[in-house]
Amino acid sequence: RECGHYLLLTLWQLLPVAMSQEARELPKTDSTSCFLTYTDSDLESNEERSRDSPRPVENRGGRELKCSQSMRVKLWVRGGLTVIALGIGATACWYYAFGHSTGEHPASPKGTVGLTKEQGVLKGRTSNNVDSLPWHHGTKDFCGQHEKDLEFHTRRALYSVDGVASAEMCCAECDGEPQCGAWTYGANRNIEDVGGICFLKALGNNEMPMRVRRPGLVSGLLQDRLRKHGVVAQLVSGDTWGETQEETAIRANETCPGPIRVAGLGALRVSSARWLAPGEQAAKVKTGMQDNEVEPMLSGRAYLASNCTVGASSQEDMGALKLLGKTLRYSVDMSGAGCGCLAQLHLAPMRHATKISQCGDFHCDVSGSCGNRCPEVAVQDANQYAWSTSLHVLNDTRGISVGYGGTREGTGRRNWDDSSYGPGAGCIDTHWPFNVAVSFLVDGAGELDGMQVFLSQDTHDCVLSARIDMYNFQSRDGLREFSATLDMGVTPVVSYRSSDDLQWLDGVGADGKGPCIRDAPEACPASVRFYGFGISDAAGVQTSVGNTEGSSFKGAIAGIHDFLEERARKKVTEEIHAEVEREEIKHNGMSDCVGDCNMHLGNKRPSGPYIEMKSQNIEWQVTINVFIRSAKSFESDVLGMKLVGQVIMGKREGDWVKLENEAGYVAVHREGVNFLEERVVTYEKIFAGNCHHAGLFPIEDQFTCRKAGFALGYFDGKVNLYSGNQKRPEGCYIFHGGLWVAENPANRGNGAMGVREPICSSRPYPTTTTTTTTTTSTTNTNTVTSTTTTTTTWGSPSLFCFCVMMRSTYEYGLVREQVRQRVGIFSTCDEHAVFSQDAPFSLGKLSHGKGAEVKAQWFQKARVGKSEDGTAGNALLFVHVFKAIKRDGRFRKLDWTIKADPDAVVLPERIRKHLSRVTNPFSYLVNCNKMNYKPPFPMIFGAFEAFSSEALVKFLDQGGVERCMRELPYQKFGEDKFMGNCMKILHAHEFDDFQVLADQRCLGANCRDGVAGAYHDFKGIKEWFQCWGQATST
Repeated sequence: RECGHYLLLTLWQLLPVAMSQEARELPKTDSTSCFLTYTDSDLESNEERSRDSPRPVENRGGRELKCSQSMRVKLWVRGGLTVIALGIGATACWYYAFGHSTGEHPASPKGTVGLTKEQGVLKGRTSNNVDSLPWHHGTKDFCGQHEKDLEFHTRRALYSVDGVASAEMCCAECDGEPQCGAWTYGANRNIEDVGGICFLKALGNNEMPMRVRRPGLVSGLLQDRLRKHGVVAQLVSGDTWGETQEETAIRANETCPGPIRVAGLGALRVSSARWLAPGEQAAKVKTGMQDNEVEPMLSGRAYLASNCTVGASSQEDMGALKLLGKTLRYSVDMSGAGCGCLAQLHLAPMRHATKISQCGDFHCDVSGSCGNRCPEVAVQDANQYAWSTSLHVLNDTRGISVGYGGTREGTGRRNWDDSSYGPGAGCIDTHWPFNVAVSFLVDGAGELDGMQVFLSQDTHDCVLSARIDMYNFQSRDGLREFSATLDMGVTPVVSYRSSDDLQWLDGVGADGKGPCIRDAPEACPASVRFYGFGISDAAGVQTSVGNTEGSSFKGAIAGIHDFLEERARKKVTEEIHAEVEREEIKHNGMSDCVGDCNMHLGNKRPSGPYIEMKSQNIEWQVTINVFIRSAKSFESDVLGMKLVGQVIMGKREGDWVKLENEAGYVAVHREGVNFLEERVVTYEKIFAGNCHHAGLFPIEDQFTCRKAGFALGYFDGKVNLYSGNQKRPEGCYIFHGGLWVAENPANRGNGAMGVREPICSSRPYPTTTTTTTTTTSTTNTNTVTSTTTTTTTWGSPSLFCFCVMMRSTYEYGLVREQVRQRVGIFSTCDEHAVFSQDAPFSLGKLSHGKGAEVKAQWFQKARVGKSEDGTAGNALLFVHVFKAIKRDGRFRKLDWTIKADPDAVVLPERIRKHLSRVTNPFSYLVNCNKMNYKPPFPMIFGAFEAFSSEALVKFLDQGGVERCMRELPYQKFGEDKFMGNCMKILHAHEFDDFQVLADQRCLGANCRDGVAGAYHDFKGIKEWFQCWGQATST
């Protein structure tokens, strides 16, 4: 009978979705698993969906779902079938509600069905009540079986995470990475460079990892996702640069946004803070049209006060709500506020503060963020994934808390789990607004006996609750102290902020069962809402603010909403996964396969050899001879020297690199002189051919071999050297899980040999030329002096070249042909990149398919209007491009960054000659003087631009872009005009060179002039290569 009810209830919510085209992709269910399958489907968080997907809102007349136009049409067309489905569900609901006897929890609203469980937490006894629905299934064992003393290997390594406390936390890291399916953890902390490191690995369809025995390690496969969050948010978060801090920052005349009505109390005033912390300006706080809501913008904070004076703060104005024996009620909308976002409602005795704070008002809290410390009731510290309600007596910053979420240490709050609280959860679905009630219960003597919090939602017939009824701190009775605090009155403080350090709230905890593996503050929405405030006696708590009529329909619509969000999220990553699968097929010689092209792997080892790959590895190359120091100081002892061209391995610590394979430190720079350049490389283990055949380079020294092997997950503590005469792969290779380097020069050019598989790098290691001079003295004793000179040939100055293209235009074919023939920016630029809002996609391989593959990188779309000059108003779009360049990171290690249009014919060697005349390292190029210094000339023509590394660092890493967007009307500018004016604001040196660009829109383009480094514009493939041929033959 129960199973039949589950089936009807599932139909009730899913039938409207099933009628639509989208529902064809939903998993099939049976009568025993249908409801669990629905509630356990991998619906990801609001923070990880497309920014264009609908956002639910609630108005005063009931909830209104804002959908896309196509969604509205589909709902209207299928409206009749939806009514029939709801009729079936309503009948089942009536039968369930009135045909069964129900239990009623004494602290829950009347008619709530539930079970109770008790659980203790730190610093005292707490109880929590979860009124269980049929889908309340608890936290699963998602890690599966741990395999000790084994190291897992798959086709594609992802990355490693340092400082992981347990195997469970390593498994949670894997759960939060959408591409991860297997993991290896250094459980033995005594193993150098391995202990405490979690290594994540992708797992393809039907793939099982290769197992290598390695004592001290633990490995596992992810059995069942719990939907850990934070990684995808960083990948797909919308760009927030369009709305700058200046636009949301509060002004002196905006500190009193309006009144707020509190049921059971009357009207209060909203008083906005001007400063979040000393020197940190706060954002605006808005109020609703009918005085019933408070909406803090990101970085906003406000107090519910008895009075408000514009631009001033008065101690007497602070609210003083006497809540002992009372219940405070409100509703909150945190949709979109994911990992790294923090919506807060605190209570503090601000009217009784003894002095004005360093923030210019009377703010106080337990941590003293503005200088004033006081006891604090944290009614809400929350986001979509985690909730904390806590008490803090004076000086107890840790306090006692209940709710759900991890901590930096220990297991964290586990009163609830992600099946009952979170996006798509069965009780509190944080995609939607929900209701909060906190009761300050008293005993017969009128003293505080406990604090209980209730969370409820109109669309679900359940209540989450948790209670704190004992609190001791350093032999102090915390509840008794709060009796006095609550009796003399507290001020409600509403705030909203973001941080990449919120693991105390939403981290996974030592058991790995918390919600967020990392925080993504860049994905936080612009604001959150608090509304429907009320105060009543603590007896007879009413947790629902509003009615439940129509909640069934809302539940069905919520199901549709969640499913569409999941589709939007999947669309962002599906092309990435498709590209990876296609690449694996190509590498394994299966490009012409028929039917299922997936590689089926055995349980212990893949049935055939395969490629392993790990990208984004950091190496350092010496640009100027530099000493090795014993400490991070130029006054410390000299241990040796690194010569120009050498590549070293180490970890950056401030302005120094700590060497990995030998003692000592090397300075990155000093007084504007750079000693080291960062190199970003990809390591690959190949199974056929040699490194050059794969478009890669061999690794010939044992230190780099160890680093590459470690990056690929081979935690071998040593590298074996083979000096024999038998044939071996060139350089670094893997043999039965161990690392080897073949030293014999006779092996040059050798590739994979059976189970001996080379490890290659995407970057070459400079070839050194050694000259030895021997001098003999005139005495009978010969004195031999050897002088070794090492030289390296690199492009000077070094260039990072990129272009921006649209896949749907002529640019796609033009750039593909440039890649195929390895010309233009793909010829001799030290590094190159292609960016597209349609990415990711492949542009083919260099050198007629023999070189490395070029893939377009994604950047966030932006609306392109018309500039004040009549050109494309694309400044914001290129701000997004530069954000992608910042994420790429390679611009920092090269002298110049070159932007070239796809239809510009670029000759990097000529560009080097032009830029070699620049003496100021903080420079940008101005390339057109069409009107002979008549304003606005000279200026940047955007077909070809050049910025020094120092200029782009100032622009991207040191707040330059934000400053320029505040001070310039960028909406009216084209990209070239915006960048030119921005460089002036940042006081970059203007380098004028009117011969470097030959542009038909400036002074003409003669491809035979033998001078220009770029010619523009040649949109056809034939015209482009005709110009290239003329320019290179001149």
